[in-house]
Amino acid sequence: NTKAQEVFDSFISTPEKELGMKTEKIDMTAILQKSDNPYINTVAMTESLFSTADLIARWNATYPDAEFSPFDLETRNGFINHGTFNQSAYDGVIKHKEEFAAFAKKEILHPSKKTCSESIRILESGASGLPSYREEFLKHEEGTGFHYMTDPKQWLNPLLLSPLLSAPQIGIPIGQVDYKSVTSLQTEKLPIVMGLMTYPG
Repeated sequence: NTKAQEVFDSFISTPEKELGMKTEKIDMTAILQKSDNPYINTVAMTESLFSTADLIARWNATYPDAEFSPFDLETRNGFINHGTFNQSAYDGVIKHKEEFAAFAKKEILHPSKKTCSESIRILESGASGLPSYREEFLKHEEGTGFHYMTDPKQWLNPLLLSPLLSAPQIGIPIGQVDYKSVTSLQTEKLPIVMGLMTYPG
């Protein structure tokens, strides 16, 4: 959405004017390719499945005939296989998570002796200005964006960086744009959100 990009670009210039900060673009994908990026995605999902395995088991025991919610179909297979995770697998996930965090803190986030973090990383995770839908037939309509969970890409989801690195991140709304909804068939407003992440300290 070109209007969303205009909002994003306008915000980028604000820290330069108001705070005297310098803007530097980095290729996050190229940096992450130095690490085991596909495995990192697996690490995030494995840790998530391990933490929810007990909840799924208790749900099944309490409501054996209820099945699951009709939503989040894309993760159901993972939940079904939750019994394959044990403490040893979890410990391995934590070890690799720590290794990735050490790599990313060196390559992406840089500490500062004066202010903990010498920079603020801006994650363009919500500036597309296009709606996304779980339903397959809706997300292919003109003027819609992809849904990460149902249409995953090769790159690492920016929203996973903060929990993987134990790094503070906040999302701030920087504006909104119009879009034509394929469900209400009316012009709706879509917020543009930007994620700010710094070195933990």
